[in-house]
Amino acid sequence: GELLGPVARDRLFYFVAGQYVQRNMRSPLLATPIEDDFQDAREEHLDARAFGKLTWLPAAGQRVDLTAGYSANTIDNAGLNGVDVATATSNVERPTTYYGLSWSNRSSARNQVELRLAGFQSRESRVGKEGPGVPGLQVTQQGRQPRWQNAAMNEEREPSSVSATVEWRTRPVLFTEHD
Repeated sequence: GELLGPVARDRLFYFVAGQYVQRNMRSPLLATPIEDDFQDAREEHLDARAFGKLTWLPAAGQRVDLTAGYSANTIDNAGLNGVDVATATSNVERPTTYYGLSWSNRSSARNQVELRLAGFQSRESRVGKEGPGVPGLQVTQQGRQPRWQNAAMNEEREPSSVSATVEWRTRPVLFTEHD
């Protein structure tokens, strides 16, 4: 859903939006010859997003925008495939926050200035269901063999970035009128 509107007429405006989606996926149990036989565990997905923007018009030709957002994605039993046991899957978490701030001054036809600051911070975690202290086991034979106990790998990533720009544009005026 979303909400938007003025806070102060012709000066301050807001916009807020959000979304929440939950879905589960079943995997057939490939270790049995029975059709329509599914694993007991399900791959459970959760996606949540939120975004907000505040716009302020302090004077003619000037504008300030503040934006911020959050996105989260979690998966329980990630990689469930019908061969491996559910404890050999991973739990995945991916939260991300981002923001932006900009100011523009276009009150003069000759000089225009824009300042922008933006950034994000994220984290991705893939951890075996049994935690980092339990090893994953996999039979190394020809053909597809199941894994047991835990996921083979644990992964952690934490990307982030901040950037800023300043832009000044000037335009020469060729003809001017004098009194």
